[in-house]
Amino acid sequence: MTERPARTKLAIAGFGRLAQGYYVTALRSLPIAEVVAVADPLAASRAAAAAAFPQSRTYPDYHDLFEREHDHLDAILVASPPSTHLAVWNEAARRRVPAFVEKPFVLPGELERVESSPEACRLLMPNFNRRFWPAYRNLRELCLSPRIGIVERADFTLRVNIRPWNSVTQHRLSPGEGGALYDLASSQLDLIEYVFREKIVSLRAQTETIVWPDDHVRLSIQLERGLRVSCELGYARRNCESVDIVGANARVRIGNPNAIVHVEPRGSRKNPLADWLSDTFAFGLKALRPERSMLRYTIRASLAAFFEALSSRQPFSPNFDDAVENASCLEAAVRSIREDKFIEVSATGSLRHVRQQQA
Repeated sequence: MTERPARTKLAIAGFGRLAQGYYVTALRSLPIAEVVAVADPLAASRAAAAAAFPQSRTYPDYHDLFEREHDHLDAILVASPPSTHLAVWNEAARRRVPAFVEKPFVLPGELERVESSPEACRLLMPNFNRRFWPAYRNLRELCLSPRIGIVERADFTLRVNIRPWNSVTQHRLSPGEGGALYDLASSQLDLIEYVFREKIVSLRAQTETIVWPDDHVRLSIQLERGLRVSCELGYARRNCESVDIVGANARVRIGNPNAIVHVEPRGSRKNPLADWLSDTFAFGLKALRPERSMLRYTIRASLAAFFEALSSRQPFSPNFDDAVENASCLEAAVRSIREDKFIEVSATGSLRHVRQQQA
């Protein structure tokens, strides 16, 4: 009889809407994981954690969790507000507990205080979950194919209805949590580098206030081989996520990540009815199987990759260097807003500085 593999004993720091609405479902579907402890300062969130994982122990503070549980932990999932990520990561790294950390990894000015010893760097996987979505993986392959040709222009859009996300906490609107820039650009900057397989070398960021301070952001991004990418981000009344890439031979569009990837040869006539029918069919399938929708699917897939890497003792992907690269791009965006100009991105230099600080 084959012996079942040991389950990963997992702690969760932060049990807000993302954890309650998405991580609970994902973790219940992954038999390799066992949630043994949850930390959250809100009594209602701790009660929700106890109801979701009756065998787990709850704590009002992550310090208490680490102090009492670290000898029994295999990993920690960090889903607390961004202002806590640095402290939770540093504590996890100090105790050599592998961590799956929600984006953004850290906030402005915090990169130089990140625990980054060689041993610690092997313990981090940031949740850049869009890398795991089949449509974006398809897009990544298409951008290298002769079918599309040399990419000439690219536009990325991400607008999010923030109101449902405020049902447990409103930290996304709180000063000191990074605002729309860190909340939304953290995923889009990584997605752009992932799709084009190139690093961002410089960028310019501009913000606008529609309802909340600086709730809309426009980014002009320069990649290594010269491609300029436009990116629009913001909080809005309706969700909108789209990609439009124009190549020498064809145009590729994703009007919604839960729809399909449209490829239109240059010079061909568009067929709006056919596009609508194919997208509607895709939406219908997602409605019948909500676990296949983009956010639910990718959260589960990224967690599965984390647990698989842990059990097989393989490096995480994405990893610590990807998290630092992303944080460096965000810091460049903050400088660009302040100085009103393009700012060069140097993740390698930032990482070297961080490691020198730890030496």
